[in-house]
Amino acid sequence: MANRYENLAAERQSTAHSQSKQRKLSRPQFGNLFGGHSPKPEAPLCIERALKAKNKPFVSDVLQRLQEGEVLLKVLSSRWIVSKTKPVFVKLGENQLYFRYGPVPCGFTPNFRKTQEKHVDLREIRIIRFGVQESVRSSLGRYNDFFGFVVILEDSFSAKKSLSFVTPNEHTAKMWSVGLNHVRNRLKSLLPRLQLELSVWEVFTGSSNDKEKKTCRLLKQLEGLNQRGLISEEAAFKFLKKSNGKSSMPFVEFSALYKSVRDPNEVIDLFRKISPDNSFIRVRELYKFIQQTQRDEEISEGACLEFIKDFEPDDEARCNDRMTIWGFSLFLTSKYCDIFNWKHDQVYQNMRQPLSHYYVASSHNTYLTGDQIKDPSSTDSYIKALLKGCRCLELDCWDGPDGEPIIYHGYTLTSKIKFKDVVECIGKYAFEASPYPVILSLENHCSVTQQERMAYYLKTILGSELLTSPLLSENQELRLPSPAALIGKILLKGKKLNETQQHRTSDASITPEGGEDVSDEDEASECAHRHDRESMTSSDDAKVPPPHRRTPSRRSNRTRISRLYRLLTDLSRSSSSNNNTSGNSVYDRFQGASCIELQRLSSSMRSASPLSSSASSSRQTSQRKQSCKKKQKLAKQLSDLIVYHRSVKFKLPTENFHPGSNYSNFFEMSSISETKAMSLAKQKTPFLVEYHKHQLGRTYPAGSRTDSSNYDPQPLWNAGFQIVSMNYQTKDDKMELYRGKFRQNGNCGYLLKPVEQRADVIEDDVTSSFSLIKEKLLRLQIISCQYIPKHTQLKIKRDEFLTKKTTLHVDISITGDNNDIAHRNTTCTEHESSNVCWKEDFLLYISKPELAMLRFQLKDCDRSHERVGQYTLPFTSITQGYRFVPLLDKDGSRLQGTHIFVHVVVEDAAKRHTNPGRVKEFVS
Repeated sequence: MANRYENLAAERQSTAHSQSKQRKLSRPQFGNLFGGHSPKPEAPLCIERALKAKNKPFVSDVLQRLQEGEVLLKVLSSRWIVSKTKPVFVKLGENQLYFRYGPVPCGFTPNFRKTQEKHVDLREIRIIRFGVQESVRSSLGRYNDFFGFVVILEDSFSAKKSLSFVTPNEHTAKMWSVGLNHVRNRLKSLLPRLQLELSVWEVFTGSSNDKEKKTCRLLKQLEGLNQRGLISEEAAFKFLKKSNGKSSMPFVEFSALYKSVRDPNEVIDLFRKISPDNSFIRVRELYKFIQQTQRDEEISEGACLEFIKDFEPDDEARCNDRMTIWGFSLFLTSKYCDIFNWKHDQVYQNMRQPLSHYYVASSHNTYLTGDQIKDPSSTDSYIKALLKGCRCLELDCWDGPDGEPIIYHGYTLTSKIKFKDVVECIGKYAFEASPYPVILSLENHCSVTQQERMAYYLKTILGSELLTSPLLSENQELRLPSPAALIGKILLKGKKLNETQQHRTSDASITPEGGEDVSDEDEASECAHRHDRESMTSSDDAKVPPPHRRTPSRRSNRTRISRLYRLLTDLSRSSSSNNNTSGNSVYDRFQGASCIELQRLSSSMRSASPLSSSASSSRQTSQRKQSCKKKQKLAKQLSDLIVYHRSVKFKLPTENFHPGSNYSNFFEMSSISETKAMSLAKQKTPFLVEYHKHQLGRTYPAGSRTDSSNYDPQPLWNAGFQIVSMNYQTKDDKMELYRGKFRQNGNCGYLLKPVEQRADVIEDDVTSSFSLIKEKLLRLQIISCQYIPKHTQLKIKRDEFLTKKTTLHVDISITGDNNDIAHRNTTCTEHESSNVCWKEDFLLYISKPELAMLRFQLKDCDRSHERVGQYTLPFTSITQGYRFVPLLDKDGSRLQGTHIFVHVVVEDAAKRHTNPGRVKEFVS
């Protein structure tokens, strides 16, 4: 690897020297290659001081080295495998806001090469880690001098998942990871007023380097501000009028003029209500506003003084402890005035209760990147799930070549990844987002030999983080341990040998008690058994011609899905002899006629399917029954690693079930499918709530969800299920509800269940004031929506704006207990600008606040109610007063600058009110 770098560098230097001699041109600077054609104007003094803060000598040397740049190898990822690298020139930008990479510059570089460079904003990076990802290491090979660093972006749903770079030695990899992390942390710690100033300066300098005419420069700058959500169209029009025909201006004048026009009318009206002289807000006035209107009693008067220093951009006003309309507008859009309680971004709940008292964020088939049939598997999916706060991961383990267990969705065309690589990945990222325990749900289909291999990897790679023994002796433990007691620990869920089998140490592997299979969850076999029942019924029905139907029956769709799984099973088994862990041989084999058959079967789930012949159905059924008699054995080494989450089949609570009857079985855990769980949640809710006070219950999507769609988790939470597994890779409405639910409590992946779903509480529960008085009355006023994104790009002319009239409305919905489900919406309002005003009032009654979720959706009435943005949050995390609701797009990314301005009041409800929805008068 080192020789490869030396040869590459020598070749590049030789080429550059010869070309420079021939053309008598000096080698162009990397900054000119990636930057504009003229030097950028100097940054304001406040920004310059913040970006060029004094560093320790060794840090300054590292940053200087990064700004000079060097050649690294960038890992190129494809859809199925990661196996190629490309030399790129990487450097830290002069302003230390971006790091850039592109083609290696050598001698004279044509202009078209400039379009190939890419830059990464350091403020959008989540983690920069030393080392390389396991999937990269597996595909490129293992070398002693194989080093690098990985960049993972903040937005996990971004198109750019992660970036991996390979360095020639360990020192270079550490230098890049430490240096980039230092600059990133410094940018994230900038004061809000400096962050706004920096954003405006970026737009200003970006347009200043354009080669266009100077007359268009100001328009380009305003367009850039609008695209970032920093200025509305009305404000831009005011800006043009106040500019008095100037085509360009210095940054100081540009920034002052921008601040004078950016604030919407609703914010100005609120400012005038608070300010006695309509010019400034003093510390005492700000304190009264926060205490009385915003009802945030934990913020002191001293904290208000700090708010002025952090948010006020005017130097003179800040020195006199006063806040102008500019600082107040910036404060209103901060986390302290967000509708989501900023204190809930930290762990605030009691974490010392048993695990059965918590909802746990869980992922289903975590390794998948797309659908359940043909999309690739990746270790990156585990990283993304863990960084989102997921605490329960699924590993589908199968026998692999060369004695190495693999993970993939059995009997399908999904690619295969090594079990060892997944465990290494989990060991690195398990506690990046949360310190609380991680549960690994093992779906074990491996032979005894490879099970022993799995146990060896788990113990050697995870080390002390893997929990291998109870915290207390068996006689002393009466319930599950708490998340606080298991901080930094990784637990396994799976089958375990009983005490009698444990003492038979002479047998290295034994069939689990009761003759059960090792795996307690297998969606492929679930569909296969369901197909057996359907085909037997079909053979009987074939004797009588069925009536003609235009729409297919559910039986036909299920048979169709089962046929699809059977086809995939045959292809998967026939390719097992190729010993290919990437799954490409299966994928290639599936091309042509098989691929057409897959598409036909997938698309025909909504159309009728022909009945199977009775002879073939009975033959296949008998073959499966014979195969099911072969019980898979369990290795003792793997069984010993199961401590608190022993997998058992779920037994339906009977009528004689009484509270505490399952008290002694707290270490048992059941996994049931979505279909069965939903049916039980409708019929046996009281039994399930009582059952899950002591034991953990896990649910997973039905096997028919081949597109990796998600089911509604709310009914299962209402029934007391703790671990509701979701397809994290799918971005749909149900996943938005799931992410909104688990954002509270610091996004740690554990949420305390309502009091009625918990057993007798040992310690005092003071986590939420909503626990004291249950019924609540929500008075909500939708005031306006600001900086609405356009479906088409904004076009600015000198004296007018080319805008199109659109009609929007806000949809408000409550989910939770069945008695609390409500749906309201504002009137459709036509507007021509990026701001729209409603000022409509609503009244909502909530009987169980701890289960309720509030959802805002901005929809376009002209596009069949197409959704522009949404935001979902728990009712217990709602703040009162004048608040901003930030909107997210369909990918979960925040729409820059777009938010709904609301006023919220939460009252105790003495009795249930008849909910009229919209009310005439709003009581503030």
